[in-house]
Amino acid sequence: MTLVPLPAFADNYIWMLQHGPDAIVVDPGDAAPVFDALARSHLQLAAILVTHHHPDHTGATERRINPFLRSREADVLRAVSAHAGLSAHAAEAEVFGALRQ
Repeated sequence: MTLVPLPAFADNYIWMLQHGPDAIVVDPGDAAPVFDALARSHLQLAAILVTHHHPDHTGATERRINPFLRSREADVLRAVSAHAGLSAHAAEAEVFGALRQ
């Protein structure tokens, strides 16, 4: 598994976890760096993980990136509150399970 930082905006990163031909994108506030990285590395988007609701973390999820998920059943795991911990919503195995399909 490889962790890839994708520069976004002037001062932020979108994180992409790559495993074989699949990728999970974390906090995709901007779609362009995600699309570029997926195309450049010939990857398929397996899941999106959003850690909290700020626009610089969610801006590209619903309308721009979700249509490119590998399947309609792919998981989109999202914390519903800026104060909610990830463990309340998904265990590690659930988040990375998409990579083992």
